[in-house]
Amino acid sequence: MKFTANYSENTVLREKLYGLFEKVFGIEVSLLKDFHSRGFWNNTYQPFSYFLENKAIANVSLFELPLLINGKVVNAAGIQSVMTHPDFRGKGLMKVLFQKMLQEIDDNYACSFLMTAEPELYTRFGFQVIEEHCFILDCPHIPVQNRLRKMDFFAEADLFFSLFKNREHLSQEFSPLQYESSFALNMYNPALQENLYYSSELNCVLVFEVKDSTLKLYDVIGAQLPSLLDLCAEISAPFEKIEFHFVPDAFVKQRVQEVKKEQTTVLMARHSFLSENQRIKLPITAAF
Repeated sequence: MKFTANYSENTVLREKLYGLFEKVFGIEVSLLKDFHSRGFWNNTYQPFSYFLENKAIANVSLFELPLLINGKVVNAAGIQSVMTHPDFRGKGLMKVLFQKMLQEIDDNYACSFLMTAEPELYTRFGFQVIEEHCFILDCPHIPVQNRLRKMDFFAEADLFFSLFKNREHLSQEFSPLQYESSFALNMYNPALQENLYYSSELNCVLVFEVKDSTLKLYDVIGAQLPSLLDLCAEISAPFEKIEFHFVPDAFVKQRVQEVKKEQTTVLMARHSFLSENQRIKLPITAAF
């Protein structure tokens, strides 16, 4: 068994890791190859792995996740790809890999975040659950026009990346600064890509759906964020309220209703830099 780290640019080793993704998470090798070939791979991705007979059997990875928190840039790391082959579980491999990775994080980053359905696995490493909230605003809307068009992310990736590169940050209170790679990976989910639109009037990418008389707004990407009035004017479906799935300070100045978001996957942090009782939401487009 051999420990290997930070080999993401090594095509042979990286592709040997793909099989572990398929075995543990059901992510097909062909999808990962396509993701890399399209240039979507995050070039800050650092895997920490054990290999046996040229096959990856355990892995944890970090990547740069700079955040804007209360107006200040925080040099954070994201943690993902935590996986052990079923035949090698219970042998302490993940504990060793996690400790090696956390040393790297402690030497180079101010804090770290991860997403998991099993938070009890990470409390021993100093991680705490961060409660996420949605933000609800009463906002009756009667549509008068339809200028939006559905986007095909994979056919229009250049448009997305050009807008993302020069975008205005979604929030000054809490927002990820670099999540284009996560956005691209999430677009392989047909249900999420179904909610992807482009507004030529605003020159913005919008991610939303209208359901149960509620506009569920997931992301807005553009060089200049529109006013809430202008954004709503682009949407052809009627609704009674808006549910922001990110901190909405760029759009709303008045008080909004804060609702705890119940979900199977929770956000956890180690040294989060968040204020006490601060309400936040990581956009689902940035989920990792």
